Amino acid sequence: MEKYTITFIMTDGTEIVTEEERESKNDFFFSLKRYDSKWYKSKNTIINLDNVNSIILKAQSDEELVDYENEKELRNVVW
Repeated sequence: MEKYTITFIMTDGTEIVTEEERESKNDFFFSLKRYDSKWYKSKNTIINLDNVNSIILKAQSDEELVDYENEKELRNVVW
């Protein structure tokens, strides 16, 4: 199991940070997109994906490999 930190950057500029524990696969974003729903639920947080500008996903194993330039590029990706 891999622990992920997910940061949702909202259209108003606020950030919502959640943590998920999932099998370590490369399909985390695919699982967000494949459901025909505009809502994402994580523990006690429910997020309307229509109000999300971008998403930053970090695996716990990636914390040692911080790439600030890549993070800046990811923040410019529109969801």
